[in-house]
Amino acid sequence: MIRLAEELVEYQNNLVGDLRAGKARIGDKVKPSLQKYPRLRKFHQRAADKFKKPKASSFKLFSPENKEKPLNFDTNFYAVNTETACGNYAFPKPNKTPIRYFYNQSNPTPSNWLLNNGFHVTASYATGNFPNNYTRATFYSGVQGTCDSPKFRDDGTVGNGTTSSGAFYNMNIQYKEPSPEILELYYGLWPYLGWGTYVQWWHNTY
Repeated sequence: MIRLAEELVEYQNNLVGDLRAGKARIGDKVKPSLQKYPRLRKFHQRAADKFKKPKASSFKLFSPENKEKPLNFDTNFYAVNTETACGNYAFPKPNKTPIRYFYNQSNPTPSNWLLNNGFHVTASYATGNFPNNYTRATFYSGVQGTCDSPKFRDDGTVGNGTTSSGAFYNMNIQYKEPSPEILELYYGLWPYLGWGTYVQWWHNTY
């Protein structure tokens, strides 16, 4: 366990350094490489195998105004920003790929709609493989407590595509995932020491 903890800390320091230098991105399964960290690599694989990644299944078009609703804050204040409330390898939050909702947005344009509804352009290191990506800070709440905003986000992406039924879309939103903008000043303190490595694992897994 001590060697695993040492590898986790060393990897996380390497991850933060590479993110700041533009050498890696959250959600990038290649960099930084886990090859030098065999215990951490095996630990990540076992955790991922425990929570098999279900496929996101929503290809239905929605109107943003119909989907967007006021946030209902949970009252589980007995456990705010704890490791289990925010998520860890034993209790990922969420423990499946959030459904991605697809929209055909015309007026205003998709980018302007996102900006007008609380999103901002995502930091480059946190975009994964999605260009034209936007982030809106949010919270996550469940039976194990509440993780305050901005540790989670709604993930908005602008881009044209066609659903399996042939419907056109130009914007999609995935709600409530761990925010990858872990280096931003507004993000504040991490919920716990290994949060950065966990967030990278979550995005690589889901």
